Amino acid sequence: MNLKKGVTLLLVGSLGVLWGREIVYGLMERVKDGDTFEMRIHGKDESIRIFGIDTPEKFHSSKFERDVKMCGVGREAMKEAGKEATEFAKRVMEVGKKYKMELMEGTTHGRLIGWIYMPDDKVYNVEAVRQGYAVVYHTYTKKYPEKDRELMKAIKYARSHRTGLWKKYPHIMECMYQHYTLGKRNYKPKEEPKPSPTHSKFKIAMALLSLAVLVGLLFFFLRRN
Repeated sequence: MNLKKGVTLLLVGSLGVLWGREIVYGLMERVKDGDTFEMRIHGKDESIRIFGIDTPEKFHSSKFERDVKMCGVGREAMKEAGKEATEFAKRVMEVGKKYKMELMEGTTHGRLIGWIYMPDDKVYNVEAVRQGYAVVYHTYTKKYPEKDRELMKAIKYARSHRTGLWKKYPHIMECMYQHYTLGKRNYKPKEEPKPSPTHSKFKIAMALLSLAVLVGLLFFFLRRN
């Protein structure tokens, strides 16, 4: 191999890694949560952080506590939302199967960062968002315009159609969307509406009135008979 050809191949390979074009195949060993998998790649066990998305946390950690405080929700609600995101991942990404993955630039907390293809050529990162179990982590996706467009299109669909957690935990998903997707760090979640005392008293009064009418009707019919 001549020097010119060798340098060319080296540059192409380097740019492939830099632009997130290194393709590998990994054996799924464990779905840790909705945005972290454990896979075996080239004979080595690796932790994979799913690129560009964030799901509610199910494990207690500093981020778990930060998100609970940020969104003004209870720990149990956040944990349950995280569990549902994990269950979604387990349904669509089977342990024991091999998956094609595009490795992105760098690592995070010792984990590789992946763009993972499903057997039907859909992308897990996009489907997790579209199905309503993750939000887009725009801080990282904006460096990759093509992938960013796919993910932003998916979250627009999920938010408008109330898919997945958007239906069951809209308070959590909207908060995460505002913070992680739109980058609104000063966003303050609205408190979930609570029935006013006046409304509650009205409902009690109507219930008592209905009961009085029923008792009156019963008494009327008993007297006739």
